Amino acid sequence: DWAKDLKPEIPILSKAQRPVEVLWFVGDYPSYHPRVQLSTRCFARILQALGVDFAILGPEEQSDGDTQRMSGERGLFEMLATKNGEAFGKYEFGEIVTTDPHAYNALRHEYPRLGISFPVRHYTQFLAERLEELKPLLKQELKATVAFHDPCYLGRVNGVFDEPRALLRAIPGVEIVEMTHHRENSLCCGGGGGGMWLDGFQWEKAHVRLSEWRVGEALRASGADGVYLGPPIPEKKRRSRAPEEPRQLERERILAVACPYETPRFEDAVKMVPGADKLIVRDIAELLADAMGLKRSGP
Repeated sequence: DWAKDLKPEIPILSKAQRPVEVLWFVGDYPSYHPRVQLSTRCFARILQALGVDFAILGPEEQSDGDTQRMSGERGLFEMLATKNGEAFGKYEFGEIVTTDPHAYNALRHEYPRLGISFPVRHYTQFLAERLEELKPLLKQELKATVAFHDPCYLGRVNGVFDEPRALLRAIPGVEIVEMTHHRENSLCCGGGGGGMWLDGFQWEKAHVRLSEWRVGEALRASGADGVYLGPPIPEKKRRSRAPEEPRQLERERILAVACPYETPRFEDAVKMVPGADKLIVRDIAELLADAMGLKRSGP
């Protein structure tokens, strides 16, 4: 549904019936989560603005299966991977590009164990390679201090650290700052590998969720006011706290992400961390689209 009203239309391989440069493996979260659909549409518009010859599988695309694999459902993962491999084999394309680091990792490392092997890159790698084409399109200045969260499966597992930062640096007006834990020492958002099912467990055992920890680090790194540094606040007290008067910041404070799980997860964490209302969570694709003057939603 995310693509049905976009203009120009998103090509679907079964209808296009021609070779393409890029097969975009969209993924389940980017396809179905209402919040993440915004960044999905942004990436589609970026590809169109760059004139990239791409298409998607559409209804033929299955979940990449990586969360199922990490949660112990190996058989389900193999079934999903086999179905995707069969779909890939029906069409001609130069490479696979995906917006999901978990899909990237599965396609790069796990699918080949099943005899399914195709060249694949994360979207930040793909766009960073085309940075010279992209830069002239980045005309809108974004006055923002940006802290980038390294996704586990993009950074520590696959070593992709520089490309996301190169894209952020190319945006006029953006100042990049680093959180306490970054690059090889980054922390998990708490949602990958089935971790989304352990949210209550994390709070019960540790009295802190990883997502809230990261939001706190982003606040400190970006210099936003009102950062809370004390012990965890009981839930009843958090709910009863009177909202503080918002203060105008000269620059926006942004927590930038490059994984579809992270946008809604960190936005939920922002609601729970005192003083974090000044922090904005954006996917890199959304920031690039803003700098290009592209619409995030609508046809």
